[in-house]
Amino acid sequence: MAKKKNKIPNFHPTVHVIAATILFFISVVVSRQSAMLPWEETLFLSIYNWPDFLRPFFIFVTWFGEIQILGILALVFVFMKKTQAVIRLLMVSTMAYLLSGIGKSIWGRTRPNELLSEVVARGFSYGPGFPSGHTALAVAMALVVGHYLPKKYHWVVVAWIVGVALSRVYLGVHAPLDIVGGFAIGWFSYMMLRHVRLYPVKFGKRKKTNKVAYTKGR
Repeated sequence: MAKKKNKIPNFHPTVHVIAATILFFISVVVSRQSAMLPWEETLFLSIYNWPDFLRPFFIFVTWFGEIQILGILALVFVFMKKTQAVIRLLMVSTMAYLLSGIGKSIWGRTRPNELLSEVVARGFSYGPGFPSGHTALAVAMALVVGHYLPKKYHWVVVAWIVGVALSRVYLGVHAPLDIVGGFAIGWFSYMMLRHVRLYPVKFGKRKKTNKVAYTKGR
């Protein structure tokens, strides 16, 4: 008899939304300390102290959490005539961007170079560290792109998210809990809009209909 393949359970988007919300508020509560927790500091320093020759690579990788990538992806989808993908990408990314900004305003946390004296920021940053806006946007964009990728290319989504997350820590601009908060926001934004049904929109000239002329009999 053929063995049944074990399938990964496909949870309803609402379950994902609830899980992402819980994860975010856990990261909020844990990050309220005036300094990094011992485990967080150890994890941060273990990544931050990677060899310096990796800096150009991670500066490039961190760019995939920038707003410019959103514009490039939107243009790519437009040229591919994937209208639904453009709409979904813009909706999810905008939500993640706004929520991360609101999170910084309410629960903002100082950045690692202000928490640890031996840390120097290797990349540009401004405002509070928690949550990571780059990570939130990267997760949102990667999940949307993954929605339209064949399964054999889903590793790109994982590499994208992990790469940006590691780059933010290596560059010394975010602590691990900042990354967790940003991940939760990107995850929440994508799953929240999974409830929205997008209908195909076609652009172009409308077809002319043949009009029948009626003449009055004499």
